[in-house]
Amino acid sequence: MALQAIQGTHGHLQELIIQNFKAKPGTKVATAPEPAIEEQLWTIAVRWSATARKYRTDDSASPAPGIRAMIKAARAGHALTEADIVRLFSVEGRDLDELIGAADQVRHESVGDTVSYAVNRNINYTNICLYHRGFCAFSKGRGSKDLRGPAYNLGLDEVARRTVEAAAVGATEVCLQGGIHPSFTGHTYLNIVRAVKEAVPWMHVHAFSPSEVRHGASTLGLPLALYLERLRDAGLSKLPGTCSACARGRSAPMASASSCPWATCTWRRRYGAKGGRAVLGRRGE
Repeated sequence: MALQAIQGTHGHLQELIIQNFKAKPGTKVATAPEPAIEEQLWTIAVRWSATARKYRTDDSASPAPGIRAMIKAARAGHALTEADIVRLFSVEGRDLDELIGAADQVRHESVGDTVSYAVNRNINYTNICLYHRGFCAFSKGRGSKDLRGPAYNLGLDEVARRTVEAAAVGATEVCLQGGIHPSFTGHTYLNIVRAVKEAVPWMHVHAFSPSEVRHGASTLGLPLALYLERLRDAGLSKLPGTCSACARGRSAPMASASSCPWATCTWRRRYGAKGGRAVLGRRGE
């Protein structure tokens, strides 16, 4: 509810991720009681209730004919114009209900009602970072210590150990991300991926922000596409969406010229919204 109030003031939240984290051994929350599933369901219900109150403003109104025409065209496989897409993103009330219903029907026809999931472990190999972004509560300098703990930089053996540990409890994927460590080069990221694949060859590797990929490419003097191909050949499966936003408006002063948003804008100009998916998808396995 506090986040809902902040969103009402600033309008900057695009997504809320609700996760029921496990209390893992060896962490500061190892002995903390895990939240009950009822608590998680309550959180989802409260969030949905707030969203419903915001958008369902007129239950008696019918969907606009223009909205129905756009949805029908999209379902028939016709490309929508940019103006149409922008309008669909802004719909409310019954128009939103119509859009959600159509999307749910497409989902049902495409994949059915079976829900699947991946057991994932995050391995953050360093929180030491060259950049000090005002909106980042994660990165530290070499000697920084505060309530979130000291700076760290995991070795490849520890990355491998955590991968084996994750596999032992059923994980099928690891997510790898960290700060831009001043000693890291493109070889570092390649070696991190190799450490995972050598430890557990079948593990799915979901790794690296645009900043990390660009840093790796630039330190080796390689074009982004060629460096992505090298990461793919080392075992990288796909890229996460973390850090994939360009700051604008009131948020822009919080980002330095050399920080994550700048790298992401460079990435988007080069590869578009799909990022490196096309490059990573050409794996010859």
